[in-house]
Amino acid sequence: MPDQTIYSRYAVYFAPQPHSALGQLGQRWLGLCAQTGTRTRPPSRFVAGPRRYGFHATLKAPMRLAQDASEDEFLGSVKSLAKLLQPVELGLLEPRRLGGFLALMQANGAHDEVSNLAWSCVRSLDHLRAPLTPEDIARRPDLKQAEQANLLQWGYPYVADQFRFHITLTSALSDTELDEAETAFRAATGSSLDEPVMLDAISVYGDPGAPDTFRLIKRFALTA
Repeated sequence: MPDQTIYSRYAVYFAPQPHSALGQLGQRWLGLCAQTGTRTRPPSRFVAGPRRYGFHATLKAPMRLAQDASEDEFLGSVKSLAKLLQPVELGLLEPRRLGGFLALMQANGAHDEVSNLAWSCVRSLDHLRAPLTPEDIARRPDLKQAEQANLLQWGYPYVADQFRFHITLTSALSDTELDEAETAFRAATGSSLDEPVMLDAISVYGDPGAPDTFRLIKRFALTA
């Protein structure tokens, strides 16, 4: 029998160190400590969705573990993977609109490198993922053909050539709300986005179940 799992789902994220300029920006914007999940202040009114998931970029989307898998096995697999991955310089990040929400995305830089890193996370850990249920699939009725194929094979639509590195900043908003959110975010940014960002670690997060926020379980440095 596998060891007991603590969380309902597990994910692999890029999440900045809480003490970094980017991490502090995320804490201010979401009103949430990424390290502990503790709510630190009232959040912007635009962030109900991303606040539960934390300030992150998805590398391996939240997934239920397979019946014969355990948290320890998942953590061990991520640790082994991190030893094979090289850090990626993301360059400068900037707020952009993506699919009706605001996100931090690369202004320029190593798009292929980070896409390849994310693809390694998807493929290397998928053997530990439980199959999607019919209810999981039914929640995404409006996917494009390639996205639907990814969902069925990998449990998430936005992998491989559909992947775009981003840190979600808002829930889905109207154009007017996006204007307001972008203005508010830029006002909160200060000099936090003035330095290039390095993806030098991957982090495992656990889902304790709504409405609680995802919790950081372990961060693994990339050491290849």
